[in-house]
Amino acid sequence: MKKFWLSACGVVALVAASPAAFAADLSVPVKAPPPMMPPPLYNWSGFYIGGNVGGVWTDTTFTDNLTGVSLVSSGRSGFIGGGQLGYNWQVSPQFVIGIEWLFDGTDLSASGGGLAIGNTVVSSSLHNDWLTTLTGRIGYAANNWLFYAKGGGAWVENTATVNAVFANGAFGSVSGSNTNTGWTAGLGFEYGFAPNWTFKVEWDYIGLDHWNLGATPLVTVNPLVTTFVGDGFNLHRNIDMVTAGVNYKFSLLP
Repeated sequence: MKKFWLSACGVVALVAASPAAFAADLSVPVKAPPPMMPPPLYNWSGFYIGGNVGGVWTDTTFTDNLTGVSLVSSGRSGFIGGGQLGYNWQVSPQFVIGIEWLFDGTDLSASGGGLAIGNTVVSSSLHNDWLTTLTGRIGYAANNWLFYAKGGGAWVENTATVNAVFANGAFGSVSGSNTNTGWTAGLGFEYGFAPNWTFKVEWDYIGLDHWNLGATPLVTVNPLVTTFVGDGFNLHRNIDMVTAGVNYKFSLLP
């Protein structure tokens, strides 16, 4: 009986001590886990270089100044491709400004043939070898997405040739080339799929000045071709292009 009472007293003492021990455990401070850090925002600042490919469309009018007859008046399309380089400043988490130079080659061409002007049959051909733009950009950044507008100056290399066959069978030809100046504006978006790599899609419009191709000097095989002297040809061309490209960005910040 004595052993029973000793065991019972021990159990009671243990139960009585348990709340105090539990309370003592609660009094020990527990270190909270570190807060979750948000992922870093995409960094758009820095130099970049890249390439692009796409399509180009043009509205072309090529007119004989003496008679007002259109030798070429139609739309044409072609391929365009080249490269770009530029610099971005991320002035705030949402806003990016920059400058970009683009240089593309193109197979854009147009021609007109068998057009009778008086007693003369005239044919013509036009070709754009390359185009280049220098623009400013302003964009809105949503982390690794950038939506932007751009605008600036444009220069397009034109080559034109006009051939004439006169009633007496004499043949004459005039040709020339120039770098036509104009302006450009465009819209696009860019996606940063890696810290230093971006993909972009862009639309651009180029409005060009008129170019007047004079009829001198001439390549002649008959003195009668000199009746061509004093005439001229006026080229007016506007360009739309849609391109997709990839840029490699040299980040200034870690």
